[in-house]
Formats: sequence, structure tokens, C-alpha cells
Amino acid sequence: SLLPAPDSRFPIPDSRFPIPDSRFPIPDSRFPTPLNPLPMTKRTVKLPNVSK
Repeated sequence: SLLPAPDSRFPIPDSRFPIPDSRFPIPDSRFPTPLNPLPMTKRTVKLPNVSK
């Protein structure tokens, strides 16, 4: 007898589009982290030649 076909209601995740691992959550832009600082920090730091 043939093996049962995969249930279309439960598709196999496509490796080309991996599901985010809950062990490594994506940083929320609302909460600043070292990897995702607030956009304000870029505005606060001004180079000397910018104010001319």
C-alpha cells in the first residue's frame, strides 16, 4: 500500500522562508536593544561638519 500523502492542511514549512525561532526573538523596534538602538540616537550624535 502507498504511504499516505502529506496533509495539505499542515503544509511543510518552506526552507527558503524559515519561520523565526522563538528562542531568538526579533528585536522589537519599540524597545531599544544594543542591536536595535532608538532612531533618536542617530539624531543626537552630530558630527562637527554637519552643523555648518
